[in-house]
Amino acid sequence: MVINGRRWAFACALTILVATFAGPASAAVRVHIVKSDLRPLIRAGAQSPVQFAVLVPYAVSTATGGVWSSAAGTATWNYAVQVPTAISLSFHTIRSSLPRSAVLVVRGASTTTSYKARDLHRGDLWSRIQPGDALQFELSVPEIDRSKVALNVISLQAGYRAIGPGVQEHPYYRQLKEQEAQASGNASCVTNYECEVTPGDTAPGAATVGLVIENLYQCTGALINNVPQDNTPHLLTARHCETGKLGGGNPGAASSVTVYWDAITPCGSALGSLYDPGIPMQTGAQTVVEQQDTWLLLLDDNPIVSDAQLAGFDASGGPVQGGYTIHHAEGADKQYTHWFGQAAAVQDSGVLGVTYLSDFWETVNAVGNIGPGASGSGLFDQNNHLVGSLTLGRKTSDPSGYESCPAPSPPTPNGSNGVADFTSLAAVWKSTADSTSSTGNTTVKSALDPNNTGTLAAASAPVVNIQLSASTPASSIGTAAVKLVVA
Repeated sequence: MVINGRRWAFACALTILVATFAGPASAAVRVHIVKSDLRPLIRAGAQSPVQFAVLVPYAVSTATGGVWSSAAGTATWNYAVQVPTAISLSFHTIRSSLPRSAVLVVRGASTTTSYKARDLHRGDLWSRIQPGDALQFELSVPEIDRSKVALNVISLQAGYRAIGPGVQEHPYYRQLKEQEAQASGNASCVTNYECEVTPGDTAPGAATVGLVIENLYQCTGALINNVPQDNTPHLLTARHCETGKLGGGNPGAASSVTVYWDAITPCGSALGSLYDPGIPMQTGAQTVVEQQDTWLLLLDDNPIVSDAQLAGFDASGGPVQGGYTIHHAEGADKQYTHWFGQAAAVQDSGVLGVTYLSDFWETVNAVGNIGPGASGSGLFDQNNHLVGSLTLGRKTSDPSGYESCPAPSPPTPNGSNGVADFTSLAAVWKSTADSTSSTGNTTVKSALDPNNTGTLAAASAPVVNIQLSASTPASSIGTAAVKLVVA
């Protein structure tokens, strides 16, 4: 997709005894092979810089498939599935329930993940993404609780674009990229955020998270503070992350948003990725505001990590001098891009056919670069305030997916030479002009300044998670901790 120089089968199954899995299995597992031509799906998905997988409808449940066995009072369900040529695989379940005593272990080619009752979200589970083309399920539960188990898989998500190092991209996707151009080495200037940590960007870094939507689209987002500073976990990202297309079109996708926390790599080491099964993650949010390419969410639960921060913001529209972005381009751990000169204020109408008027901060990179998966990441100004979210990047011919490395003498942004366009927080702050929005008269201002104080800026603040017990006296709870995690 390019605008003004910017970038932006029904499956049937056979049974066969192949595929290898990480870790030991309790019994030989018959692998169900999904026969699906991924190429037309990949060709369509490759037009979106945020999409990395395709949807493969596939239904199986603990009641309709797999094998149950019993031994020593424990019931065990085994099932395995393979989507040939997929480079990664994940799954989605609905109307599922697990008793507290149940453990679901899912093995991929190189990783193993466990799930328990607490991992289901209103009966749904959007699984972790595991490298490889096959998954083995092993669900164990005391025999007495077997009747309480209901696991209903309705789809698989087959990866074609790597969202981290160590995984080869799908051959057909590589072919499509190679048809565009030969490698130009733009990935060589990728900058690890951990090598750029300063006292000023520490809070924005802790507010930045990796996002996966419906296990198909990968983006970046940032927790954002509000004027009352009441610890409400709002998350700001790009609206096109709903569907992989500018304009969004699926605000209900908020319920499938999976947040990846603290995905970092020590400076000097090869960048890790969101494939890492050790990264803390949680699923579930609600759409609060859609306006232009801004998507403001409210997490269903408080952050599950203790070091999360709510980024400070500035919606005054004042000049943005330099500034920086922390992001998860290509699904890798946190990266850093520093912007050169004063950002240019740009307006575009009809971007890629979208009817609303878009208000951007246009930037040119001085350190690092961006790529697919950075969509939704924050533009932080010279005062470490969040002032925009990433919408568009310059078209690149680099098959790595990354965009241009900095020029030796970067030019000042002038409205036509930008590397990245960020939807301006100031422009959408109190706007309802976007008639395509599903959120009506709700504005970013009404969400983040609910008492209508007129305040246009707030500082960063740590997320306060207090574990309460019956013996905790109410007088000991600080007033700042309004959103609570109840033990």
